[in-house]
Amino acid sequence: MGVHLYAAAGWGQTDYYNTVTTIPSKVKLKVSVPHVENSRCQTIYSEYSLRISDSQICAGGQKAKDTCRGDSGSPLMFYNRQHARWFAYGIVSRGPSHCGTEGVPSVYSNMFSFDDWVRSTMAAN
Repeated sequence: MGVHLYAAAGWGQTDYYNTVTTIPSKVKLKVSVPHVENSRCQTIYSEYSLRISDSQICAGGQKAKDTCRGDSGSPLMFYNRQHARWFAYGIVSRGPSHCGTEGVPSVYSNMFSFDDWVRSTMAAN
């Protein structure tokens, strides 16, 4: 079985080498990021005194391939070939202070943890 790849899309900061200013992209961009097990992600983020919960997903950790400032709230998607459609698995939440840091994945809110709330809110509106 291959690596589980997600796609993230957004208008966030794009210059990996520029950490002084945050210039958002003028066009929506997409990046493929690999899934990272929460236990591994917790080990990485424990160095920053952060806790990864079950309501979060970690993905990425590859140099210069990441979501960044300005992408918060953007989707983390997975293309399900069996159903031939895209699914929103997560929402961009946080990541390393230097986006695209090798070995440090970004953190996303796990949409499946909030499925009941999303469905009831949609039904009510």
